[in-house]
Amino acid sequence: MSDLELIRVISDQLPARPLSVLVHLLDGCSEKEIAQKLDLSVHTVHAHVKHLHQHFGVQTRGELLAKVYKRMFAALRAINDLTNP
Repeated sequence: MSDLELIRVISDQLPARPLSVLVHLLDGCSEKEIAQKLDLSVHTVHAHVKHLHQHFGVQTRGELLAKVYKRMFAALRAINDLTNP
């Protein structure tokens, strides 16, 4: 399972653009860097980040990343448990 597939699984099937923003946030990019990489305005990226906060029920970027990493770890553990009974 690729990183993108894993993120898609733990993100409850987010639409493509917010998912792309999330992947770049996980890579440590700023909103300005994400805007440049995805050819979007910083305002649009900020709106996607706000949507991600709402989607995951968090207030800050740190909480967002922590929640996503926690879900990724749980998904990896479940995959490991299925493949190594």
